[in-house]
This record gives sequence, C-alpha cells and structure tokens, in this order.
Amino acid sequence: MAKQVQLRRGSASDHTTFTGAVGELTYVSDDKTLRIHDGSTAGGIYVGTGVFNVKSYGATGDGSTDDTAAIQAAMDACDTAGGGEVFFPEGTYVISDQLTPQETTSIRGSGIDTTVIDASGATWSSDFVQGTILYPPSVYTTLASASGSPSAVLASNIVERDREITFASAPSVVAGDVLLIHNNTNYSWSGFREYYKAGEQVRVARVSGSTVYLQAAMAQSYTASDVDVYKITTPTTVSLRDFTLKGLASEGTGPSEYVTGITISSGVDCLIENVRSYNSSYGQIYIDACFNTTLISCSCQENFSVAGAFGGDYGLSIGNCTNVTVLGGYFSAARHGIAIGNSRVHEHVGRYILIKGAHISTSGDGGVDAADVHGNSEWVSYEGCTIDGGIEIGGDHITVQNCLIRGSVTRTAGGIIPLILGSEWWYGSHIWKQYAVGRGCRAKR
Repeated sequence: MAKQVQLRRGSASDHTTFTGAVGELTYVSDDKTLRIHDGSTAGGIYVGTGVFNVKSYGATGDGSTDDTAAIQAAMDACDTAGGGEVFFPEGTYVISDQLTPQETTSIRGSGIDTTVIDASGATWSSDFVQGTILYPPSVYTTLASASGSPSAVLASNIVERDREITFASAPSVVAGDVLLIHNNTNYSWSGFREYYKAGEQVRVARVSGSTVYLQAAMAQSYTASDVDVYKITTPTTVSLRDFTLKGLASEGTGPSEYVTGITISSGVDCLIENVRSYNSSYGQIYIDACFNTTLISCSCQENFSVAGAFGGDYGLSIGNCTNVTVLGGYFSAARHGIAIGNSRVHEHVGRYILIKGAHISTSGDGGVDAADVHGNSEWVSYEGCTIDGGIEIGGDHITVQNCLIRGSVTRTAGGIIPLILGSEWWYGSHIWKQYAVGRGCRAKR
C-alpha cells in the first residue's frame, strides 16, 4: 500500500531520542546523512552509500585553505554511520593537525599526486609523533593469563605445529578472530635485546567448547604458565588507495619529537594500494602489530633535509606484523628504506613477510643498510628486489633471492658496511637454525 513519506531535518542532537513514524525520513544536518525511522529506534536507521566525500563537509582542496576540520568531520560521520570510505576528489587538501580515522574508515583519493593531503605547513605538535594520519590502536581482550588473573591459564602447553589451543574454559572467540599468544618475559625470544619477546598472531578457524582450532600451524612451542593470550577485539580493517600524503618536515626539540606519516596499529586484513607518503621527518608508513596486510605499488620517501637528526629516518616500517605482502613500490630513506622491527603495541615476533619486486634504497646519511630485518623476525623473504645500500639480516629463516644488491654505505662510526650483513641471528641452546641467504642474487658495489 502506498504511503506518503514525510521528510524532516535536524541536528545530531535532535536525533538522539527521536523515533519518528514508520517510514519517515529525516536529514541530519551535522553529518549530512539520511535516517529512516521505524517508530521505535531512537535516532533512526542510517541510510547511505557508505562513501563520504570530504567536499560535502566543507573541504576545498584548493591548496591554501585549512581543510583539517572538514576532513575530520567526514571521517567522524563515516565512523558514526558504522564505517565506509572517505573520498578525496582531485585537489590539494591542506591540514594543520593530525587526522584520526576510526577502525572501519577507509580512505580513497583520485590518484597519487592527483589527490594530495598536505601537512607540510603544519606546526609541530606531539600528535604527529604517532602519525599524521593515525588509526587507533585496537582493544585487546585477555583470554588467558600466565598469572591466572584475571583469566585462567591455558589447559595445556602449546607445541610447535599445533593447530589448536585448549583453554581452561570456553573462550569468547569466534571463527575469524585474531589471537595473540605472548610471553612478556624480557629476552624470551632472543638474548640480543630485552624486548625481543616470544609470541605470535594466529587466526581462529572454528571453536568447539574450550578448544580453539586455528587456520594455520603454530610457529613455536609455549609453556602454558608462561604466556598470555589476547583477542584483538576492535581490529582496524581498512583500505587506503590512490592518494599522496606530504608530511611535516620539521621536528620538535628532542629525540622522540619526530613526525610519522601514516600509522595503522593492530590492523586485520588491511590494504594500502597506490599510496605515496613522503617528506615526514622520521617515517612514512608504519604498520604496527598488523595481521594479513598487503601493500601494492606504494612509495615512501623520507625528507632528507633532516636526515639522521635523531638517529631515525625510515621509509616503510613493519613492526612485529604477521602475514605481510609488499608488492612493488619505491622505498627510500636516510636509514632503512624498509625496516622490519619492533611494535609499539606488543613486543612479539614478526613472521611471514614477503617483499617482492620493490626498490629499497638509502641515502647513506644514517650510516646503516637500506633494508633491515631485526632479530625478532622469522620467515621473511626478499624476492626480485633492487636493494641499493645493502641488507642487514637478523632473526631466523630469512631468504634473499633473485635480488640486485649494490651500493656501499659508510658506517656512522667509520668503515664500510657489507652488502649482506648478518647480525642478531636467532638461536636455541646455541644451535644456529636454518638460514637461507643470497640465492640467485647479484651483489655489486
């Protein structure tokens, strides 16, 4: 039966308790969304395409107007609607402060250097340390604890290659959840640095009572009383595509007062494609404790005018992530073009990382290799890459194959760094484990 549809408008606060009539539409003037009402749901039910154009929220993209507030408003509206995509049409969008999209807010532009988010004229603040575009760190829920509090320890030890974990009681997990097994004891993975701690991320296949079956085998063994087990409760799951971020080049006044471009923490199933991040004084893209992340045809170039100012300076940083694939791209910095190292979230081992067909280089100003694999890494492979400035390899099960490695780098303390340098190799009971380096490589000074 046909029914006349009423249309009203009001602010977000007007909608807080408004239930409307069945079939009634209202327009929210704050976030420019439509709500349909059923007569009982306060605020109504969001109706939309899931795409939030920043220009609809007042952004100009004219290269001079400060668009920070308008862009953040679009991101907030996307979050309020339950997630979606914030779209930047062609233009240069000047920002003066950090942008904070939420865990289901993707970003898409109109192409590298066609859409530019420009923070280069901002005044430095501590917000820029964590990220100019900063996704929030996820919430971790404790499922089992080495101390037995607040949750019971695991029912049994975990053995390498196991595909299940048995809890003392049925855990609150479902298929697809990502878990973190973590031994928080200093040096529990390796004796080289105290924050090289044992642990790994795994994904749930199914649950039967107190037994959780996994989608892949465990990488190492754990004693039940030594580990905590967490669930990533609010993972960031987003895509970033087709834009350029021009970061802030100036730094603060201390060794921790630098600028990072894009940061994703505890992401799950994230994609970064055709994104250029450059000019930030410390790092360009940082993926932190992420699970199953892919980067395709990205470009990270540090601002070299302040190279080595605080001993930092990175292109792409991969911090204790699991299942990362980097396909193609250009990564250059004063220190490491690509660094595989430590996390700001949880200090566990990074595993199953593939770097394929990338150009990785260093200006040499930092006195270290272009590519760097820290000692808390395992199962890392470089394939078909050009590595200009050498590679330093630590950890376990590292493969470098069909790569061109060239370009001597002078150490800050003096002397030439070898094209392939091994350090912080993982060991157990002082027995060196499998280590595959240099298959099919061309090394050239």
